[in-house]
Amino acid sequence: MLRCGACLQRPTQQAACVVALDYQFPIDQLIGRLKFQQAPEWAPLLGALLAQAVSRSGTDPLPDLITAVPLSAQRLAQRGYNQSWLLAREVARRVHRPALPHLLQRWRHLDPLSGGANRQERGDLLQGAFLPTPAQRHTLAGRSVALVDDVMTTGATTRAAATALLEGGASQVHLWVLARTPAPDELP
Repeated sequence: MLRCGACLQRPTQQAACVVALDYQFPIDQLIGRLKFQQAPEWAPLLGALLAQAVSRSGTDPLPDLITAVPLSAQRLAQRGYNQSWLLAREVARRVHRPALPHLLQRWRHLDPLSGGANRQERGDLLQGAFLPTPAQRHTLAGRSVALVDDVMTTGATTRAAATALLEGGASQVHLWVLARTPAPDELP
């Protein structure tokens, strides 16, 4: 399995990470429409791109379950839907795995970029922000889970959510992310 430079420098608990695309034009525009412009109709296309990346990754066996990084109640009320859940549901349909929306709960709301927090500060802010849903612990017990997110910037959100899944009894967590923000030294 290939690992990016950041994962080599700071190993994670996750079994694997699949990222479909870099967060740059034009994909950033499409994700922005899905996320901020009330355009959930983009989810099937974007979910298909992520499903293709998962298929190309050679992940075998595929995780038992698929879920998404949950939104806070405040963000869900503002947006009306969880864009990561829409992607997870689409990927699950395409890779023939069950998708469960409520394996995790997000009990702490943070502003999108946490007021300009750096990587370490963002990680600290997100520590404990997710909890496994108590009624779902039996579902998680001993199962491998794919955790879907739309955009990975610092990785703090996915690390915190993956940690909660592992603490809830998951045997391993795979991260499946539509797009990641390239590090400044990776930009052309």
